[in-house]
Amino acid sequence: MAMTLTRPKAVPAAGTYFIPPEFSSWTHIDGEAVGRIIESMDMPTPPAVVDAARAEDSPLHRYFTWDDGAAAEKWRLDEARKLVRSIHVVVVGDDHQEYAVRAFSLIHVRTPDNSETEVIECNDLEESESRRYVPIRVVRANPEMARDVRAEAQQQLTRWYHTYLRYNRTLPGFGERFGPIFREIEKLSD
Repeated sequence: MAMTLTRPKAVPAAGTYFIPPEFSSWTHIDGEAVGRIIESMDMPTPPAVVDAARAEDSPLHRYFTWDDGAAAEKWRLDEARKLVRSIHVVVVGDDHQEYAVRAFSLIHVRTPDNSETEVIECNDLEESESRRYVPIRVVRANPEMARDVRAEAQQQLTRWYHTYLRYNRTLPGFGERFGPIFREIEKLSD
């Protein structure tokens, strides 16, 4: 499966520093406003950003969940994700060597009645297609699921590529150190 890599959009005009992430529901105005506020904080920390957002009239306020019950549930879901990702098992690879790997892979499962899966996280996907943590032994035995894991790996490489490409030409030494990785990722898109 080939990856599609696109070059970043043109550099914003001088003085326009904060643009929303690609695929974000934010507008350019949101990105500019939030970016300016955070920049004015002089090397902010996440707790400082939350504190700046507490007041209901803060421009940052709407980007947070202030209902403690809803926020607690989101926190517990995040803890569940971390817990599941922290479990590893030892598997024997094709080269007959043992490897410690995550015990569960988060993949799209198209059969919701599959008794081998436990729903941990669902996104805004159709009912017949949700993301679930699946035991690695099941993924290894199912070619379609293994293909989905490879596709996710390619998507993550593409995200990494786009995240760090801007530094490739702008930070001293970055391109020297990581240029070979960018070139290898680009080869995957061919």
